[in-house]
Amino acid sequence: MFQSSTGATSDGRRSIWLASYPRSGNTMLRYLFNQVFDLKTTSLHDGDTRVFGAVAGISDLIGHYDRAAGADVAAMQDLQLIKTHEEPTDTGPAIYIVRDGRAALVSYMHYLRQVEGVSAELPAIIRGEVWPGSWSDHFRKWSPLTRPRTLLLRYEDLTGNTDNVCDRLADFVGVSARRNFGNEFPTLHAVFPQFFHRGGNSANIAEMKPHLALFDILHTDLMKQLGYYA
Repeated sequence: MFQSSTGATSDGRRSIWLASYPRSGNTMLRYLFNQVFDLKTTSLHDGDTRVFGAVAGISDLIGHYDRAAGADVAAMQDLQLIKTHEEPTDTGPAIYIVRDGRAALVSYMHYLRQVEGVSAELPAIIRGEVWPGSWSDHFRKWSPLTRPRTLLLRYEDLTGNTDNVCDRLADFVGVSARRNFGNEFPTLHAVFPQFFHRGGNSANIAEMKPHLALFDILHTDLMKQLGYYA
């Protein structure tokens, strides 16, 4: 089930990429689609099924279905929403989620260590030596500020201005909300703290301080472009 440049899957249904650098709010977006719009989502990455399947009930809360095993879910839903951390492979419609790079990279380090069992060091992640590469390069490859049929969302709005985000999603996707958003992050954190780590940015930004000089050399331009730096 892959998109063409027209934004349709191989079986002809409408589809939208849910794109981001890891730990930037993609799962939060999928959670919103499920809880507010009753829309299930899938992933380009098979690892999601393994990770979410490790804790009972998480897949149902997120609204995740496996591409290979979820044919029945896909058949009931005209719109296919597909998570990806890869670089773009077509010009199909996309929602791109960005997060303050300092917070995203520190969160990614914790995810790799606590969930994937990978002892990645923060400087290597900052330099883009760990998949999927550089935080800044990932954003520029997707070019969400200029890419046609692309909605740019910020993690900070997903978590702090959720009602506005839901309105923007409804307009972009062309669906109506079924209910108001009920924030269950404390519940998600309680049942799966390794994945739903902190939620906010401040602790992660503080943890970046010993490596901030390296981060700034590589990512200041994008941080300024996005308004994270004055």
